[in-house]
Amino acid sequence: MNTFKILSSLMIVTLAVGCGGGETGKKTRQETERVKQVCPVPKHKYMDMTELGKLCNSDSVHNKSLMFVSPYCGGTIHRFRERINPAMATMDTTDWKFYYIVEVDEDDTLDYNELMLDCHRIGIDTNNAYIWRHGTYKEDYNQVFAMFKSIKPLDNCASGVPRTILLDKHNYIAVYKQTDYDNRDSSWYTLREIYDDIHTINNMDFSVEDTSYHLLVRISTTPPKNGSISLVAE
Repeated sequence: MNTFKILSSLMIVTLAVGCGGGETGKKTRQETERVKQVCPVPKHKYMDMTELGKLCNSDSVHNKSLMFVSPYCGGTIHRFRERINPAMATMDTTDWKFYYIVEVDEDDTLDYNELMLDCHRIGIDTNNAYIWRHGTYKEDYNQVFAMFKSIKPLDNCASGVPRTILLDKHNYIAVYKQTDYDNRDSSWYTLREIYDDIHTINNMDFSVEDTSYHLLVRISTTPPKNGSISLVAE
């Protein structure tokens, strides 16, 4: 029988504070003054779908953590400070590669140096940070999922930033099962986060389901695949 972990705090819609899919808030600080002095993005720092697939699928030696982020998103800043940075400090860097996919607006004029400085301030390794213009809507994440392997379907389970996709050495995505507290026949799979029982993630084979991690949630009136999830206190 699965061991159920029941979340004990009240949270609504998303599992934690985050920013909506597609476009993060633009910076306004000294925007007019610096527009003529922007430092352009080096071409090799742009990441598209094809390059992301090649980057991960060519590596069968390391587990990978793909972190979709924005240094101007309050949820990203909070999650890095409170959860992601502490979790990463416990991980074996000989086994893991960490890649930071920095979402920007498609029409944004970037000052690359300033962007990387702001990334560095919240704990992002700028040597492994790449610029992402695809957006982070559900359809964008669905394209990312399709490039890798998963033991269960993950369509429409993710949107916005921050968002982490964990891959094992064979590029299987780390997933876990959620079940409706009021309707135990309703279950689905979603992404496992970097800070979810990190000691069990190290060296895990994601092609095998971890039945010990199973979250009970109470969903809203719409199905979780197409709507929102509400987590309620028990």
